[in-house]
Amino acid sequence: MDFTARQKHNGTDLGFFIARQIPIIHRTAFEQEAKLLLESIVLELSFTAWHLVAFAQALGYTGTPFRWDANRRTQLRAELDALMFRLYGIARADVEYILNTFPIVKRYDVSECGEYRTKRLILERYDAMTEAEAAGRLYEPIVDPPPAHPSLAHAESSRPSWATAVSNVGVVG
Repeated sequence: MDFTARQKHNGTDLGFFIARQIPIIHRTAFEQEAKLLLESIVLELSFTAWHLVAFAQALGYTGTPFRWDANRRTQLRAELDALMFRLYGIARADVEYILNTFPIVKRYDVSECGEYRTKRLILERYDAMTEAEAAGRLYEPIVDPPPAHPSLAHAESSRPSWATAVSNVGVVG
């Protein structure tokens, strides 16, 4: 979506007429397995602070926020990006091209890791998802334990007094 938005518009504001041209996958178009993987990755990447309890509950999660693990987050972001490329039906060669349009990410990766790590990780996950589909089996995430596993969350004893066990603040619906 970011790539398409940057191609359609180069200003600092995004008008409704541009937003209507951006391809957005409706949640009903997702297969159940992809939906579950997407939700669990988004939950773990997003729910890292107590003030987001309502968001987590809207996703059906009642546990505590997840601990921040930079290496794990890198893997989860690669899984998420690869999944989104596949959901949009983008061919591998086009994924490579799109990833090459992020020179700042590439520059940072090369300076920090000696390679364009983000591109490599996304393409590895993309290929693994493609292979799983071709073999007729479910894709298994590379991270262990799987995304949003309760063992990755903070202890309940870390809950601040203002963070109630059940909160409907900010939940839409």
